[in-house]
Amino acid sequence: MTEKDIELMRKYLEKNYPISRVKHNMRFRRGILFDDGRTYILGDETQHITLRFKLIESLKVIFFCDESTCRLVVNSFLKSK
Repeated sequence: MTEKDIELMRKYLEKNYPISRVKHNMRFRRGILFDDGRTYILGDETQHITLRFKLIESLKVIFFCDESTCRLVVNSFLKSK
């Protein structure tokens, strides 16, 4: 994968899954509204892990690339390790 491909994957995530403020338990949290209509809160570790796997699968289907590259792009998108 070239650097251009990685940048395209990152822009795809930014455009289709923007991180926004959502109200959760009477507080605003950072979250992502996914295709299935569910809102994933980034501060909640179990939801964060589930979201990460769904984003990786989405990238694998759309861009037909290996899992390690998808994992790298998703981790940089979510700003996690």
